[in-house]
Amino acid sequence: MYDDIADEMIEFGRRAKESILTREMALALAGRHGAHLEGVTGDHMGVIGALAAVGLRRGGHDGRFIWLEGVRELTGTSTAGTLLETTGIDSVETLDGRPLPPDAEVVVDPWPRPVLLHGRAVLLT
Repeated sequence: MYDDIADEMIEFGRRAKESILTREMALALAGRHGAHLEGVTGDHMGVIGALAAVGLRRGGHDGRFIWLEGVRELTGTSTAGTLLETTGIDSVETLDGRPLPPDAEVVVDPWPRPVLLHGRAVLLT
């Protein structure tokens, strides 16, 4: 199902970050691809953001994780290795993309918020 998300939905998500899209556009796109999209508020405008979020998540390079297993319980410092072993974080890296060694100390207070890069939860330090 995740792999069935159309490239057009990924592009919709990218466009939503830069331009104004309409509810009708979102519903038409979902309809073309057989995706269920339903508004649950009074004006049903949430369908734009919902479809954009699906596309951006599938694109694999946009967003951050505000919840992953074991992350919110962290305090103080930890090591990169411990973070990889005990949480849903896939990689701990420097801002220029170099992985930290397992014994590297990482400040985790307040809880870390990894970003989505290359389809993985990456904590940038």
